[in-house]
Amino acid sequence: MRSGIKHKKIVISGLAIAVLVWLMNINGFEFIGIQEANAQATSTRPDQMLNDSFFLVGTILGFFHWLTLNLVHVMEMVLDPNNFIEISIGESGPSPLNKIWQFSRDIMNLLFAFLLIAGGIVTLVTAKKDLITQNMPKFILAVVLVNFSWFFPRVILDVSNILTSAIYSLPSAISAPCEIIDDTSPTGKAPCQLWENIAFNVKPEDVGQFNTPDWECIQSAGSYTCFQLVPMAEDANSPHAILLGIVINHTKILELAKIRRDNPPPPAGTVGAPLGSDTTQRLLTAIIQIGFAFLIVIALMFPLIAMLVVFIIRIPILWLTISFMPFMFLGFLIGDKMGKANTMDYIWKNFLSMAFLPALVAIPLTVGFILLNTGVDLMSSGGITLNDFETPQNFMLESFTTFLDLLWLMMALAVIWIGTFAALSVNKITEAVSTKIKGWGESWGKLAATMPLRIPFMPFKDKATGEKVNLSLMGLGSRMGPAGINEVLNAPMRRNLDRVFDAPSGTSGTTLHGVLNSMPASAQKTTITNNLNNKFDAIINFDATNAASVTAAQNAIRTDIPALMKQIKADANTGHSDISQLAGKMGRAGISETRLQQILAATTTP
Repeated sequence: MRSGIKHKKIVISGLAIAVLVWLMNINGFEFIGIQEANAQATSTRPDQMLNDSFFLVGTILGFFHWLTLNLVHVMEMVLDPNNFIEISIGESGPSPLNKIWQFSRDIMNLLFAFLLIAGGIVTLVTAKKDLITQNMPKFILAVVLVNFSWFFPRVILDVSNILTSAIYSLPSAISAPCEIIDDTSPTGKAPCQLWENIAFNVKPEDVGQFNTPDWECIQSAGSYTCFQLVPMAEDANSPHAILLGIVINHTKILELAKIRRDNPPPPAGTVGAPLGSDTTQRLLTAIIQIGFAFLIVIALMFPLIAMLVVFIIRIPILWLTISFMPFMFLGFLIGDKMGKANTMDYIWKNFLSMAFLPALVAIPLTVGFILLNTGVDLMSSGGITLNDFETPQNFMLESFTTFLDLLWLMMALAVIWIGTFAALSVNKITEAVSTKIKGWGESWGKLAATMPLRIPFMPFKDKATGEKVNLSLMGLGSRMGPAGINEVLNAPMRRNLDRVFDAPSGTSGTTLHGVLNSMPASAQKTTITNNLNNKFDAIINFDATNAASVTAAQNAIRTDIPALMKQIKADANTGHSDISQLAGKMGRAGISETRLQQILAATTTP
């Protein structure tokens, strides 16, 4: 398990470095206002770490944002249910798919002929008509269906397309046009917009040709994405209109990588300011908010990846099931006698689930679309008022201004995340793929959520080594949490246990607490820890005038501590039971070898 986690971290780290190098080669160090001079500063102060972390987080966000924009554009085409008919079956003339089906049909007709002859021979030999009379109706039906098996998949696909279109037309049917919250509008709302004529990967020197009022360009991953925004019709009912209504308008994906001009990041040349300065506070605030934007992009990107992959997988599955649809009726005729090779399960069920997949995906998107727009209507002028939530906040990101905007954004993401992965679980194949992608999204989400907490920007001094170290908020939490406080409140001897049994400074080793934490039984861990504490107390509190103290200290050195360490080795499978160099280990805890020899040679003094 640890090996898998280690490999996963290596892969993620390698991917981040590769993306970073690629982006640097494309457009240097510029991203959302961070200039090259600021990113290349050589100071190692904590505020410089914040500056570098801001640059790194922003760069990764830029790449993911660019990838999400591309996914949205591709999904506009993929969600169109008519595309499969156009690229696979065709409207006229025999297609390659039809030729494969004809070959499958001919094989099944030949097989049915052999079965009919075999049934006649069995009837003549046995003089029993039961076999023919019982199976003839099903046999005739199977023969008819085999020869019509090119027709009814088309009918089912047409039904699916009609159903999908009906689902997407629900918003216009119930008068729920796409609207967004707009504080500048007298009504408190504004119509949604769609993008058109999208141009990806526009070079900085080519952006000037899009410098017209009807064009807009945003920077992501070292290049620009340019497009035109047009109003969405109130009766828009196409798949791409519903998708863009949610993604572009309600999640505000176009503004997620933008920082407000009236609240920019700290300018270049401010590196070296004190940790508590306004510069450092603004950097930390920016990192947290950009990390949050990163989390939003992840919550949007991975459902889109899952939809894209599943819809791509859908095409070959439909090809295979339609091409070999005649073989399905072999399972219809023979039934359960085919066992696990029943073609009804392999062909028919997979075909149905893939045929109606667009309709299943349309349900959560459309319902979420209706709920979001209905909520906007309720919150607009003359509707429900939430004063505390509608007060403008000093957010750096342009994608939201008030907490109400943030609430709406979370609702839109929940619709996409929950609805998408629920709809993609209709089939074992698609469920396996979507579950895997969902797991990747959750892993990246945890990384994004904890990224600001992992930045080491707080200077501390390590009491054990005397070295100056920088702690992150997560590292500080581990020291100031229950475990850290318990460490401080315990006896001084307990604070030396790690230094006694850990490997010498500069080498690799496992701390005693790490060893104990890897043991399976909590009660056993507590017992061993307490026993070790008692034995070290006996050594540290040695009193030559007390016979009991002398005996306890000598037994601790000679037998008790070695026995406890051997027990730790047996339970935790570690190599820390060897205390042949006990004197040296004690020395790291402040107990000299001379003192140990005095204890071992001591006798009770009257």
